[in-house]
Amino acid sequence: MSSLGLTNSNPHQQIILTIISITVLVSFFSLSSLADDLPRAARFHGVMAVGLLPLILSNMLYFVPTLTQSRPATGGVWLLPLLSQLAGGTLVYALMTDLFWINLAAPTAIIAASGVLFWIHRRVANMLGQPNFGVRWYQVALIFFILSQVTILVAVNKPEQWVAFRTLHLHFNLLGFVGMTVFGTLPLLLPTVAGYQDPNTLIHLRTNWKFAILGTVISTFATAWMRPLSWVGMVLWLVPVVRLFKSVIGHRDAFQMQKQVAISLVGVLAGIVVMAISGVWVMLGTMAASDSLPLFFVVFLIPLIIGALSHLLPMWWWPGMLLKPRKVASTILTFGGLFRSILFLFCGLLMSAGVSYAADLALIGVALFLVQIVIALIRSSHTEHN
Repeated sequence: MSSLGLTNSNPHQQIILTIISITVLVSFFSLSSLADDLPRAARFHGVMAVGLLPLILSNMLYFVPTLTQSRPATGGVWLLPLLSQLAGGTLVYALMTDLFWINLAAPTAIIAASGVLFWIHRRVANMLGQPNFGVRWYQVALIFFILSQVTILVAVNKPEQWVAFRTLHLHFNLLGFVGMTVFGTLPLLLPTVAGYQDPNTLIHLRTNWKFAILGTVISTFATAWMRPLSWVGMVLWLVPVVRLFKSVIGHRDAFQMQKQVAISLVGVLAGIVVMAISGVWVMLGTMAASDSLPLFFVVFLIPLIIGALSHLLPMWWWPGMLLKPRKVASTILTFGGLFRSILFLFCGLLMSAGVSYAADLALIGVALFLVQIVIALIRSSHTEHN
């Protein structure tokens, strides 16, 4: 299995997935100049904790049944992403008022992530045969996320350890949770979206995760206490990155045959290059580490989410055999993929150069995609009833 099949969803799943998807897109506006009065940490966690965390948990609930060849997720398990969103809202409140409330937000997030991790464990334990190895990436990603919440609890309750444990929290989140999730999904999603088969996908997933785990652990602890060793972690993480690049380049003719549907996700790969370069600049001291996080949002996270949603939203809205409305929605959502990819990459380069309005410019692309979602839902619904 070298591509990511998609399970059918029930109406409750469709509603939750759509609401959380729109939430994460809207949350990006906390990065705009209109939110300058908010604390910097609250703005970033508005995206990560309120938007991205529940979206990742929801997508795990959606994809794992396919990866384990089991029935779709049903019932109360779908409340876990909403619980994580509640934790995220509490966290943002804490960052705006009193850090004490992190003592409530972090345990709530741990409960939500642990619930999804336990659910995945049960699916793997009860299936016949072996799951797609992408499931292992998800399990490790959730473990890293739980560690990130434990470390921020330590940081809040031991102020003398704040800098070191906040660093651990940041790296466990970005490299461990987000990184493991993304690189456990992209090797499966890209062939599906772009319409090609890669026989080496499962081999790469089995071999790359060791490099990703080691890279995360070494980068995390080295950045906190032995910064020169951060290079080792970065080099280890380059292994799955380079292999994914090689896969895409090796199937570039298949991408050329597609229209817009895969372009945003390919743009993510260009964003990874920009992030890698910025990482080198940070280590050399020519770029402030604080500037790399906004860059992460603009050149990596935003195009990744928009690229994935442009493909997945039609599947969630119109599962099964409703091919005509799904095709209408997909055509509308994927329109402008090349423009958005260029826009986000250009804005990332502007941010690297210190241009203040770059984030606001990038959010134009997000706003346009939100408009496309509304149009796609209306037009595809109209097609179904005609």
